[in-house]
Amino acid sequence: MQINNDLIEYLEGLSKLRLTDAERQSVTEQLQEFIEYTQMLSSAELPAVDLTQTAPLNLRADEAKPSMPVDDVLANAPERQGDFFVVPRSIE
Repeated sequence: MQINNDLIEYLEGLSKLRLTDAERQSVTEQLQEFIEYTQMLSSAELPAVDLTQTAPLNLRADEAKPSMPVDDVLANAPERQGDFFVVPRSIE
């Protein structure tokens, strides 16, 4: 794809910008470099990879352990009701 003045003017209209001639030239060069770079990336040869393949997971076994006492967990809560945190209502 070639970036030309018509495209830059179209983009100016979409973005509601008014560029100087120097800015147009700079933007044209930058966009052209970007397009060339993305075309280079899309043409890169990559080995076939199974997209469903995942890395092996080394998970520890689940073990039931006692949790912290409720009073310790809620000790710094701004407000509590019984064994629960009280939070501001977010849905009316």
